[in-house]
Amino acid sequence: MSYRQKRHWEAVYLLGTMLQMAIVCGIEAMLEINHIQYGKIVELLFLGVGGTSSALWGIIVAKKSGRISSYKQVLRDFLSIKASIRLYGLIVLFLVIIFGYPIVTGKLIEGVKWHTFILFFVQAIIFGGIEEIGWRYTFQPMVEMHVSFE
Repeated sequence: MSYRQKRHWEAVYLLGTMLQMAIVCGIEAMLEINHIQYGKIVELLFLGVGGTSSALWGIIVAKKSGRISSYKQVLRDFLSIKASIRLYGLIVLFLVIIFGYPIVTGKLIEGVKWHTFILFFVQAIIFGGIEEIGWRYTFQPMVEMHVSFE
């Protein structure tokens, strides 16, 4: 791939990601300015569409530029376990250490249910991982081809 092609795909990725987020933010801003009420489902839809922009455009650019052969490859790479299972066990142990005592003793933050901690942890893994598809999986390798980090 030539230097010009690399720059092209970097621009497609950045412009696509930013444009998708800008459209979602613009729609939400117009609704707010015009005092139009919308439900929690629409709010979650805005979050989902805007929040997945880097992953969506990362996958599109990776496929169209020939970096990956199929969309399934991204899913396989995303779900592959790259570290020792013991390290994942340590994560669970630290969660138990941090949240175990408050859950068992019932001394949680007022108004917070015990399962909220688990849901936030899963949410952080999923949304953090999805964002990484765009930035670390696609964009960073493209930039590293012509920008040295040494």
